[in-house]
Amino acid sequence: ETPVKPWFHCRECRQTFLRLEAAAARGQVYLPFGPEGPYSHVLLTPGDFTAAAAGSLREDLAAELSSAQNPQQQEHHHQQQQQQGSRWRGRSAMRLDSQGVQQRVQLALSAMKLLVDNLDERLVSGFMDSTSEYDGGRYALLLCQNNKPVSVATFNVFSRDSPAQLNLLVTDPQQRGRGHGGMLVEVLQAQLQSLGVERLVVQPPASEAAKSRGVWSTGLGFKMMHPSDAAKLHTAIPVAFYDAPLMEKRTK
Repeated sequence: ETPVKPWFHCRECRQTFLRLEAAAARGQVYLPFGPEGPYSHVLLTPGDFTAAAAGSLREDLAAELSSAQNPQQQEHHHQQQQQQGSRWRGRSAMRLDSQGVQQRVQLALSAMKLLVDNLDERLVSGFMDSTSEYDGGRYALLLCQNNKPVSVATFNVFSRDSPAQLNLLVTDPQQRGRGHGGMLVEVLQAQLQSLGVERLVVQPPASEAAKSRGVWSTGLGFKMMHPSDAAKLHTAIPVAFYDAPLMEKRTK
């Protein structure tokens, strides 16, 4: 059986959560120039993805309402939106600009598009789903080059005493073979180091384990976890799959 949620149930876990949120608030972090242009990365939180989903839902509903209205109703609705929007912008534009909310929403949408377009639906469905978030993760790191999203990783962090879990990692098919995935794992390692988390685990799906183990070990530096250590870990944190081997690496 897995431990009872929530995971941020003690002071130490709460501090880890607050440090993650503070790191996300820093926004995009720019890296030295790469061979094809400047890189940046951003840490995205559950709140970012919730806002992105809400915005998409509002747009879909607005489109449905618009298509169902006659021209006079559409014009009246448009005038109401303009009046409400001008009042709202007068009160809130400064706050939105300072926090970069809209930019974060767009980055969250870009991260979700990379996941949905390139991974099996079953894997992606676990991301941000409170009933199966340990399959897909709750936080995400997005890597951009020339302001274009190229790679995304989703992960969970529990506390400094427990290993973090890298759940999903995907790179735009047109950008593969250029080291973007490895760079993103290095960024994640640095982020975990700042939190005091010393280990990172990954669990390739059992159906792809033999094929992908070489990528994780040779390309990204992960090593197979001993079965007895894996069994202990299953009782401590909610690792997703009991039928797949665990791999781990030190963050420093």
